[in-house]
Amino acid sequence: MAHMQSRLSWVDAAKGIGIILVVYGHVARGLVAAHLMPDDAVFRTVDSAIYSFHMPLFFFLSGIFFWRSLISKGPALLVSSKIDTIVWPYVLWSLLQGGIEYEMSKFTNSHVTLSSILAFPIEPRAQFWFLYALFIVSAVCAIIYYKCSPRYFSAMFALLALLYLCKGYLPVFRPLTYFAANSVFFAGGIWLGQNAEKIQALAGKALPPTLIVFTASHFLYQVLDIPGTLFERCMSLAIACVSILFVSIVSMRLQFNDRIGRWLRFIGEASMSIYLIHILAGSGTRIVLKSLGIESSIVHVIIGTVVGVVVPLLINEWMLKGKFKFLLALPYPVSFSRLAKSMASGKR
Repeated sequence: MAHMQSRLSWVDAAKGIGIILVVYGHVARGLVAAHLMPDDAVFRTVDSAIYSFHMPLFFFLSGIFFWRSLISKGPALLVSSKIDTIVWPYVLWSLLQGGIEYEMSKFTNSHVTLSSILAFPIEPRAQFWFLYALFIVSAVCAIIYYKCSPRYFSAMFALLALLYLCKGYLPVFRPLTYFAANSVFFAGGIWLGQNAEKIQALAGKALPPTLIVFTASHFLYQVLDIPGTLFERCMSLAIACVSILFVSIVSMRLQFNDRIGRWLRFIGEASMSIYLIHILAGSGTRIVLKSLGIESSIVHVIIGTVVGVVVPLLINEWMLKGKFKFLLALPYPVSFSRLAKSMASGKR
Protein backbone atom coordinates (compact mmCIF):
# COMPACT_ATOMS: atom_id res chain seq x y z
CA MET A 1 0.00 0.00 0.00
CA ALA A 2 2.85 2.41 0.79
CA HIS A 3 4.39 1.71 -2.60
CA MET A 4 1.04 2.36 -4.29
CA GLN A 5 0.64 5.66 -2.42
CA SER A 6 4.14 6.72 -3.50
CA ARG A 7 3.28 6.05 -7.13
CA LEU A 8 0.00 7.89 -6.79
CA SER A 9 1.63 10.91 -5.20
CA TRP A 10 4.01 11.65 -8.05
CA VAL A 11 1.32 11.03 -10.66
CA ASP A 12 -0.93 13.57 -8.93
CA ALA A 13 1.98 16.03 -8.79
CA ALA A 14 2.52 15.56 -12.54
CA LYS A 15 -1.20 16.15 -13.13
CA GLY A 16 -0.87 19.34 -11.08
CA ILE A 17 1.97 20.59 -13.29
CA GLY A 18 0.08 19.61 -16.42
CA ILE A 19 -3.22 21.25 -15.51
CA ILE A 20 -1.51 24.53 -14.58
CA LEU A 21 0.06 24.56 -18.04
CA VAL A 22 -3.35 23.82 -19.60
CA VAL A 23 -4.98 26.72 -17.77
CA TYR A 24 -2.17 29.12 -18.66
CA GLY A 25 -2.27 28.03 -22.30
CA HIS A 26 -5.99 28.67 -22.67
CA VAL A 27 -5.82 31.97 -20.77
CA ALA A 28 -2.94 33.21 -22.95
CA ARG A 29 -4.61 32.14 -26.20
CA GLY A 30 -7.83 33.83 -25.11
CA LEU A 31 -5.95 37.05 -24.45
CA VAL A 32 -4.30 36.95 -27.87
CA ALA A 33 -7.68 36.34 -29.52
CA ALA A 34 -9.11 39.31 -27.57
CA HIS A 35 -6.11 41.48 -28.63
CA LEU A 36 -5.07 41.95 -25.01
CA MET A 37 -1.73 40.18 -25.53
CA PRO A 38 0.60 40.56 -28.51
CA ASP A 39 0.95 37.59 -30.82
CA ASP A 40 4.73 37.97 -30.75
CA ALA A 41 7.72 35.64 -30.78
CA VAL A 42 7.71 35.20 -27.00
CA PHE A 43 4.07 34.14 -26.92
CA ARG A 44 4.46 31.80 -29.89
CA THR A 45 7.59 30.15 -28.45
CA VAL A 46 6.05 29.53 -25.03
CA ASP A 47 2.76 28.44 -26.59
CA SER A 48 4.49 26.01 -28.95
CA ALA A 49 6.56 24.52 -26.13
CA ILE A 50 3.56 23.97 -23.86
CA TYR A 51 1.28 22.58 -26.55
CA SER A 52 3.96 20.17 -27.70
CA PHE A 53 3.46 17.97 -24.65
CA HIS A 54 0.87 19.10 -22.07
CA MET A 55 -2.02 16.99 -23.44
CA PRO A 56 0.17 13.99 -24.36
CA LEU A 57 1.22 14.15 -20.69
CA PHE A 58 -2.37 13.53 -19.58
CA PHE A 59 -2.80 10.59 -21.94
CA PHE A 60 0.44 9.19 -20.54
CA LEU A 61 -0.68 9.64 -16.93
CA SER A 62 -4.06 8.10 -17.74
CA GLY A 63 -2.30 4.96 -18.97
CA ILE A 64 -0.18 4.34 -15.88
CA PHE A 65 -2.81 2.43 -13.89
CA PHE A 66 -4.77 1.21 -16.89
CA TRP A 67 -3.31 -2.31 -16.96
CA ARG A 68 -4.02 -2.86 -13.26
CA SER A 69 -7.66 -1.81 -13.79
CA LEU A 70 -8.02 -3.88 -16.95
CA ILE A 71 -6.82 -7.07 -15.28
CA SER A 72 -8.98 -6.58 -12.20
CA LYS A 73 -12.17 -5.50 -14.02
CA GLY A 74 -11.99 -6.98 -17.50
CA PRO A 75 -12.71 -5.04 -20.72
CA ALA A 76 -16.51 -4.78 -20.37
CA LEU A 77 -16.53 -3.44 -16.83
CA LEU A 78 -13.57 -1.16 -17.51
CA VAL A 79 -15.22 0.43 -20.55
CA SER A 80 -18.52 0.80 -18.68
CA SER A 81 -16.68 2.59 -15.86
CA LYS A 82 -15.14 4.93 -18.45
CA ILE A 83 -18.65 5.76 -19.68
CA ASP A 84 -19.49 6.80 -16.11
CA THR A 85 -16.36 8.88 -15.54
CA ILE A 86 -15.46 10.17 -19.01
CA VAL A 87 -18.46 10.06 -21.36
CA TRP A 88 -20.95 11.35 -18.79
CA PRO A 89 -18.98 14.49 -17.82
CA TYR A 90 -18.16 14.98 -21.51
CA VAL A 91 -21.85 15.12 -22.42
CA LEU A 92 -22.96 17.08 -19.36
CA TRP A 93 -20.24 19.73 -19.43
CA SER A 94 -20.30 20.11 -23.21
CA LEU A 95 -23.94 21.15 -22.86
CA LEU A 96 -23.37 23.25 -19.72
CA GLN A 97 -20.37 25.16 -21.06
CA GLY A 98 -21.89 25.42 -24.52
CA GLY A 99 -25.09 26.90 -23.11
CA ILE A 100 -23.21 29.44 -21.01
CA GLU A 101 -20.95 30.39 -23.91
CA TYR A 102 -24.00 30.81 -26.13
CA GLU A 103 -25.55 33.22 -23.64
CA MET A 104 -22.27 35.06 -23.05
CA SER A 105 -20.99 35.08 -26.66
CA LYS A 106 -21.59 38.81 -27.04
CA PHE A 107 -19.05 39.41 -24.26
CA THR A 108 -16.40 36.90 -25.38
CA ASN A 109 -14.24 35.97 -28.37
CA SER A 110 -16.45 33.04 -29.42
CA HIS A 111 -19.43 32.96 -31.76
CA VAL A 112 -21.37 29.98 -30.46
CA THR A 113 -24.45 28.59 -32.21
CA LEU A 114 -26.96 26.08 -30.92
CA SER A 115 -26.09 23.70 -33.75
CA SER A 116 -22.42 23.71 -32.75
CA ILE A 117 -23.38 22.91 -29.16
CA LEU A 118 -25.61 19.98 -30.15
CA ALA A 119 -22.94 18.59 -32.51
CA PHE A 120 -20.88 17.30 -29.53
CA PRO A 121 -21.47 13.58 -30.36
CA ILE A 122 -19.36 13.98 -33.52
CA GLU A 123 -17.65 17.35 -33.03
CA PRO A 124 -16.11 17.87 -29.57
CA ARG A 125 -16.37 21.39 -28.18
CA ALA A 126 -13.34 23.35 -26.98
CA GLN A 127 -11.25 21.53 -24.36
CA PHE A 128 -13.66 18.58 -24.20
CA TRP A 129 -11.95 16.94 -27.17
CA PHE A 130 -9.61 15.36 -24.60
CA LEU A 131 -12.42 13.41 -22.93
CA TYR A 132 -13.76 12.36 -26.32
CA ALA A 133 -10.32 11.12 -27.36
CA LEU A 134 -9.50 9.56 -23.98
CA PHE A 135 -12.59 7.38 -24.07
CA ILE A 136 -11.78 6.18 -27.59
CA VAL A 137 -8.19 5.38 -26.63
CA SER A 138 -9.23 3.66 -23.39
CA ALA A 139 -11.93 1.56 -25.09
CA VAL A 140 -9.69 0.39 -27.94
CA CYS A 141 -6.77 -0.33 -25.60
CA ALA A 142 -9.08 -2.34 -23.35
CA ILE A 143 -9.53 -4.69 -26.29
CA ILE A 144 -5.99 -4.87 -27.65
CA TYR A 145 -4.24 -5.03 -24.25
CA TYR A 146 -6.53 -7.52 -22.51
CA LYS A 147 -4.66 -10.56 -23.82
CA CYS A 148 -1.35 -8.74 -24.19
CA SER A 149 1.46 -9.88 -21.90
CA PRO A 150 3.54 -7.13 -20.24
CA ARG A 151 6.58 -8.48 -22.08
CA TYR A 152 5.06 -7.05 -25.27
CA PHE A 153 4.33 -3.57 -23.91
CA SER A 154 7.49 -2.12 -25.50
CA ALA A 155 6.54 -3.60 -28.87
CA MET A 156 3.01 -2.20 -28.54
CA PHE A 157 4.45 1.24 -27.81
CA ALA A 158 6.66 0.98 -30.92
CA LEU A 159 3.69 -0.11 -33.04
CA LEU A 160 1.54 2.80 -31.85
CA ALA A 161 4.48 5.17 -32.38
CA LEU A 162 4.55 4.03 -36.00
CA LEU A 163 0.81 4.69 -36.22
CA TYR A 164 1.43 8.20 -34.87
CA LEU A 165 4.07 8.86 -37.54
CA CYS A 166 1.71 7.62 -40.26
CA LYS A 167 -1.35 9.52 -39.02
CA GLY A 168 -1.11 12.00 -41.90
CA TYR A 169 -1.75 9.19 -44.37
CA LEU A 170 -4.83 7.77 -42.63
CA PRO A 171 -8.39 8.39 -43.84
CA VAL A 172 -10.16 11.36 -42.26
CA PHE A 173 -12.27 9.74 -39.54
CA ARG A 174 -12.31 11.52 -36.19
CA PRO A 175 -12.12 8.50 -33.83
CA LEU A 176 -9.25 7.03 -35.86
CA THR A 177 -7.48 10.39 -35.95
CA TYR A 178 -7.73 10.79 -32.19
CA PHE A 179 -6.53 7.25 -31.57
CA ALA A 180 -3.56 7.59 -33.91
CA ALA A 181 -2.52 10.93 -32.41
CA ASN A 182 -2.74 9.97 -28.72
CA SER A 183 -2.60 6.20 -28.15
CA VAL A 184 1.20 6.11 -28.24
CA PHE A 185 1.38 8.29 -25.12
CA PHE A 186 -1.25 6.16 -23.39
CA ALA A 187 0.85 3.11 -24.28
CA GLY A 188 3.89 4.84 -22.80
CA GLY A 189 1.98 5.22 -19.55
CA ILE A 190 1.02 1.54 -19.57
CA TRP A 191 4.68 0.60 -20.05
CA LEU A 192 5.84 2.92 -17.28
CA GLY A 193 3.18 1.52 -14.96
CA GLN A 194 5.09 -1.76 -15.04
CA ASN A 195 8.52 -0.11 -14.63
CA ALA A 196 7.80 2.86 -12.33
CA GLU A 197 9.81 1.46 -9.43
CA LYS A 198 13.01 1.26 -11.50
CA ILE A 199 12.55 4.76 -12.91
CA GLN A 200 11.82 6.27 -9.49
CA ALA A 201 15.04 4.75 -8.17
CA LEU A 202 16.96 6.62 -10.89
CA ALA A 203 14.98 9.89 -10.65
CA GLY A 204 17.59 11.78 -8.62
CA LYS A 205 20.50 10.97 -10.93
CA ALA A 206 18.40 11.32 -14.10
CA LEU A 207 17.14 14.85 -13.40
CA PRO A 208 20.21 16.88 -14.53
CA PRO A 209 20.77 15.08 -17.86
CA THR A 210 17.03 15.01 -18.54
CA LEU A 211 16.87 18.77 -17.97
CA ILE A 212 19.68 19.28 -20.49
CA VAL A 213 17.99 17.05 -23.08
CA PHE A 214 14.62 18.73 -22.41
CA THR A 215 16.08 22.23 -22.95
CA ALA A 216 18.12 21.28 -26.01
CA SER A 217 15.28 19.40 -27.68
CA HIS A 218 12.86 22.30 -27.25
CA PHE A 219 15.43 24.64 -28.76
CA LEU A 220 15.85 22.34 -31.76
CA TYR A 221 12.08 21.92 -32.01
CA GLN A 222 11.67 25.69 -32.41
CA VAL A 223 14.52 26.00 -34.91
CA LEU A 224 13.92 22.90 -37.04
CA ASP A 225 10.12 22.74 -37.04
CA ILE A 226 8.91 21.99 -40.59
CA PRO A 227 5.08 21.64 -40.45
CA GLY A 228 3.37 18.83 -42.31
CA THR A 229 6.41 16.61 -42.90
CA LEU A 230 7.42 13.20 -41.57
CA PHE A 231 10.42 14.89 -39.95
CA GLU A 232 8.07 17.24 -38.10
CA ARG A 233 6.02 14.29 -36.81
CA CYS A 234 9.19 12.54 -35.65
CA MET A 235 10.27 15.72 -33.90
CA SER A 236 6.86 16.23 -32.28
CA LEU A 237 6.80 12.65 -30.98
CA ALA A 238 10.35 12.93 -29.64
CA ILE A 239 9.77 16.30 -27.97
CA ALA A 240 6.57 15.07 -26.33
CA CYS A 241 8.26 11.92 -24.99
CA VAL A 242 11.28 13.84 -23.68
CA SER A 243 9.03 16.45 -22.04
CA ILE A 244 6.80 13.81 -20.45
CA LEU A 245 9.87 12.04 -19.06
CA PHE A 246 11.19 15.34 -17.69
CA VAL A 247 7.89 16.26 -15.99
CA SER A 248 7.61 12.73 -14.57
CA ILE A 249 11.10 12.85 -13.06
CA VAL A 250 10.53 16.35 -11.68
CA SER A 251 7.27 15.13 -10.13
CA MET A 252 9.01 12.11 -8.60
CA ARG A 253 11.46 14.48 -6.94
CA LEU A 254 8.83 17.02 -5.86
CA GLN A 255 6.75 14.38 -4.10
CA PHE A 256 9.34 14.57 -1.30
CA ASN A 257 8.99 18.36 -1.02
CA ASP A 258 6.31 18.85 1.63
CA ARG A 259 5.26 22.33 0.56
CA ILE A 260 5.43 22.28 -3.25
CA GLY A 261 4.64 18.59 -3.58
CA ARG A 262 1.57 18.83 -1.36
CA TRP A 263 0.10 21.73 -3.35
CA LEU A 264 0.81 20.11 -6.70
CA ARG A 265 -0.81 16.86 -5.54
CA PHE A 266 -3.83 18.78 -4.26
CA ILE A 267 -4.21 20.52 -7.62
CA GLY A 268 -3.56 17.29 -9.51
CA GLU A 269 -6.23 15.38 -7.58
CA ALA A 270 -8.77 17.97 -8.80
CA SER A 271 -7.39 18.13 -12.36
CA MET A 272 -10.61 16.75 -13.87
CA SER A 273 -12.72 19.49 -12.31
CA ILE A 274 -10.18 22.14 -13.25
CA TYR A 275 -10.16 20.88 -16.82
CA LEU A 276 -13.95 20.97 -17.01
CA ILE A 277 -14.42 24.43 -15.48
CA HIS A 278 -11.28 26.50 -16.19
CA ILE A 279 -12.43 27.91 -19.54
CA LEU A 280 -15.51 29.45 -17.93
CA ALA A 281 -13.46 30.77 -15.00
CA GLY A 282 -10.72 32.20 -17.23
CA SER A 283 -13.10 33.79 -19.71
CA GLY A 284 -15.17 35.29 -16.89
CA THR A 285 -12.03 36.73 -15.33
CA ARG A 286 -10.99 38.34 -18.61
CA ILE A 287 -14.45 39.91 -19.00
CA VAL A 288 -14.41 41.30 -15.45
CA LEU A 289 -10.87 42.70 -15.69
CA LYS A 290 -11.60 44.30 -19.05
CA SER A 291 -14.80 45.88 -17.70
CA LEU A 292 -12.68 47.41 -14.92
CA GLY A 293 -10.40 48.97 -17.52
CA ILE A 294 -7.49 46.62 -16.80
CA GLU A 295 -5.73 45.71 -20.04
CA SER A 296 -2.24 44.78 -18.85
CA SER A 297 -1.44 41.39 -20.39
CA ILE A 298 0.74 40.43 -17.42
CA VAL A 299 -2.07 41.15 -14.96
CA HIS A 300 -4.54 39.25 -17.12
CA VAL A 301 -2.25 36.21 -17.44
CA ILE A 302 -1.46 36.01 -13.72
CA ILE A 303 -4.98 36.62 -12.42
CA GLY A 304 -6.61 34.57 -15.18
CA THR A 305 -4.39 31.56 -14.50
CA VAL A 306 -4.80 31.78 -10.72
CA VAL A 307 -8.57 32.13 -10.96
CA GLY A 308 -8.69 29.37 -13.60
CA VAL A 309 -7.11 27.01 -11.07
CA VAL A 310 -8.52 28.25 -7.73
CA VAL A 311 -12.19 28.68 -8.66
CA PRO A 312 -12.49 25.12 -10.07
CA LEU A 313 -10.71 23.86 -6.94
CA LEU A 314 -13.33 25.51 -4.75
CA ILE A 315 -16.16 24.22 -6.92
CA ASN A 316 -14.60 20.75 -6.82
CA GLU A 317 -14.63 20.78 -3.02
CA TRP A 318 -18.24 21.94 -3.07
CA MET A 319 -19.25 19.19 -5.49
CA LEU A 320 -17.49 16.45 -3.52
CA LYS A 321 -18.82 17.55 -0.13
CA GLY A 322 -22.38 18.18 -1.29
CA LYS A 323 -24.84 16.23 -3.36
CA PHE A 324 -23.29 17.23 -6.66
CA LYS A 325 -20.85 14.41 -7.36
CA PHE A 326 -23.08 13.54 -10.32
CA LEU A 327 -21.50 16.53 -12.09
CA LEU A 328 -18.26 14.55 -12.27
CA ALA A 329 -19.47 10.97 -12.68
CA LEU A 330 -22.70 9.01 -12.94
CA PRO A 331 -23.92 7.89 -9.49
CA TYR A 332 -23.55 4.14 -9.00
CA PRO A 333 -27.31 3.36 -8.77
CA VAL A 334 -27.78 4.59 -12.37
CA SER A 335 -24.28 3.92 -13.66
CA PHE A 336 -23.15 1.77 -16.56
CA SER A 337 -20.76 0.03 -14.16
CA ARG A 338 -23.70 -1.29 -12.16
CA LEU A 339 -25.46 -2.37 -15.35
CA ALA A 340 -22.33 -4.21 -16.55
CA LYS A 341 -21.94 -5.98 -13.19
CA SER A 342 -25.59 -6.99 -13.19
CA MET A 343 -25.31 -8.41 -16.71
CA ALA A 344 -22.12 -10.28 -15.81
CA SER A 345 -23.65 -11.81 -12.67
CA GLY A 346 -26.77 -12.78 -14.65
CA LYS A 347 -24.67 -14.84 -17.06
CA ARG A 348 -23.15 -16.91 -14.30
